[in-house]
Amino acid sequence: MRTLGLVLAQIRSQNRIFWRVPIGAFFTLVFPVMLLVLFVALFGNESFDTPYGEITTSQFYTPGLAVFAAASATYTNIGINLTVRRELGILKRVRGTPLPPWVYLAGVVGSAVWIALVSTAVMVGLGVLAYGVNIEAAKLPAMFVALSSARPSSPPPAWPSRPWPGPWARPSPSPTPPSSPWASCPTSSSRWARPATRPGGWS
Repeated sequence: MRTLGLVLAQIRSQNRIFWRVPIGAFFTLVFPVMLLVLFVALFGNESFDTPYGEITTSQFYTPGLAVFAAASATYTNIGINLTVRRELGILKRVRGTPLPPWVYLAGVVGSAVWIALVSTAVMVGLGVLAYGVNIEAAKLPAMFVALSSARPSSPPPAWPSRPWPGPWARPSPSPTPPSSPWASCPTSSSRWARPATRPGGWS
């Protein structure tokens, strides 16, 4: 119970840190809402046909912007914040406290997940209340599972098929550059270079 209390306290602390940075809260919560309002205002909320049936513009943009908000709250914020704290020496000072490192990381991740849930609820609620987005109750469990897992099922084709070499891996030899057609031409330095022996055999 004491460990759980530490994790919950750390989550609350990370939440306070998040709300004290206005620009982070703006791009995580407000910016996706602005995009939804802007897209619907520009393109209208007309219906159009898709392979999955007829949907409206708001029905098309609301799920994508909800995922964008969740990704900004988790992957983007965690990566940027931990890098900034490392460069400022904050992580080193935290490491010098009695707080276990995994509790600190659990608080960071737990706070990000909570903010992602809030931002997703805000986006979906705006779409339902303001634009009449239709939500199928049968697909809600699948949405919660996808949101909680938040990992790709398979790597994209652009990723390398072989494992990334470690820091102690032997570097592969660089390929030999192609020979230039001017490689055999004498340069000005070689043309006026002093010969090793003088003509006639005397030096």
